[in-house]
Amino acid sequence: EDFLVKGELSEELVPRVLRYAIERKRVEAALQLSKQLLECTIRHDDLERLLQEVVTVTRDRTGCEAVGVRLRRPDGTIPYVAMTGFTDEFLAVESGLSLHRDACHCTAVVKRELDGLREHATTIGSVVLDHLSLAAATMEGGACRQQCQRHGYETVALIPMQHGTRVVGLLHVADKQPARLASPLLSTLESTANHLGAAVARLQSQQGIRKREERYRSLVEALSSVVLSLDAERSLVEPQPSWERFTGQHFTEARGVGWQDAISMEDRDGLAAVWANAHQERSLFLEEVHIRHAPSGEERQCELRG
Repeated sequence: EDFLVKGELSEELVPRVLRYAIERKRVEAALQLSKQLLECTIRHDDLERLLQEVVTVTRDRTGCEAVGVRLRRPDGTIPYVAMTGFTDEFLAVESGLSLHRDACHCTAVVKRELDGLREHATTIGSVVLDHLSLAAATMEGGACRQQCQRHGYETVALIPMQHGTRVVGLLHVADKQPARLASPLLSTLESTANHLGAAVARLQSQQGIRKREERYRSLVEALSSVVLSLDAERSLVEPQPSWERFTGQHFTEARGVGWQDAISMEDRDGLAAVWANAHQERSLFLEEVHIRHAPSGEERQCELRG
């Protein structure tokens, strides 16, 4: 960006060259931070690991001593789910922070209620404080819990992580020295926050699906009735313990349409027709069939409901 010539140094030139060099380093650091954060959102399919890497990368690239991610829970709490640098005492007090009952800069950012913080709010809804102890005296809303100030943090940035129109959480960056978060780094964190929010929403959805599937499997395995779970083409794609116990068919035999070998030959065509009609009409069906128990060869008359 600039250069110095021996013997031609001036009071104006040297500071200018240094400013350019510092700014260039800041921009390079911001680009690296952006690259690493975006790579995190692509690489991880585990929410906890994603967020822990996000806080580690943010701490290393910004140089700030404490970084945490809060996520919004259905009960209105916004606990830290990944963090580095915050004391156990700080986290113990903050773990129960609630959107419904607590006044805090964090809750204001998540709820987008920034009327008393307009002077410190950015265009995307972050709250950034370079000198918290000085700003606290002039900020509106004296009921704020002020935990960051009590623990000596001077630099505080609260950046919303949004998915669609909903704030799903926030990124909290803090340091006990003032003005520790350079402008390019702050801009980078804000520009990548929505990517993080989308990644969080995606992984939370996947976790919810996995938990529902686990509950369903646990229920099926615990039932005394025989449960057979098939796809639309009547194929068996995962083990069915109750079916295996009832028929003696191992999963390797029952997989795909192999389960039909346990149905008597005379009943298979009728069952296929009933199934096809129920699938087309999105309706329930009830069919009587004979099912053979492989080890004994005994056939049992059964009602199949689907």
